[in-house]
This record gives sequence, structure tokens and C-alpha cells, in this order.
Amino acid sequence: MRRQKDYFRGCLIGGAIGDALGYPVEFMSYSEIQLRYDPQGIQDLELGANGLADISDDTQMTLFTAEGILRAQSRGLMKGIAHIPSVVYFAYQRWLITQGYPLYEEYERAYDGWLIKVPELYA
Repeated sequence: MRRQKDYFRGCLIGGAIGDALGYPVEFMSYSEIQLRYDPQGIQDLELGANGLADISDDTQMTLFTAEGILRAQSRGLMKGIAHIPSVVYFAYQRWLITQGYPLYEEYERAYDGWLIKVPELYA
């Protein structure tokens, strides 16, 4: 089980690092990237004023998807019932809150999540 958790963690971290490397050039053409960087390409993470590299909504959605899956699995183990798509849906609703969108509809646990409490994920 430990090894499986390490693989899962490695996928999340690897994806986030790749996203952070590519985020500054996400919408650039190849020629624009060549003009901005030397021929060897991107060599380091670009850090913002806060000393952190930016990630895109791709990584944020990956994290909120993982949160939803983990919550659904926990619910299944604790209560014997879970509908993974519904739990992931509510995780996506929490992501929308972090992006400044109003809730489509209020629900009891709108702000009940792990990631919604991470200020760096807010737009």
C-alpha cells in the first residue's frame, strides 16, 4: 500500500512540476518560446513574487479530482456507500469557489473540503 501511495504522490507532483514549467509558455507559439528562451528551452521554474512557481487550472482540477476520489473512498469505507461522480462534482464546486465563481446552488457542505482551505489555490 505504501508503494501505491508513493506512485500516486509521484504522479501528482510530477504533473504539478510539469505544469509549472509549462505554465509561462502555455499559450505561446513555438517560435515565441524560442525567442524567449535559449535553444535548450526552459531550464528552471519561473518563480513569482511570492517565491512560488505558478500552476494552471489543470493542476488545480487534478488536485480537486483527487480530493473527490479520496473523499468518496473514505465515505465508502466508513458508511458503506459512495457515489464517486457525485463526490467529485462537489469537489469541483469547491474549486469554482476558489476561482471566484458563485455557487450554482447552495449545499450543506459547500466549504467542507481540504483544498478549499489552501489560499494558494485561489485565483
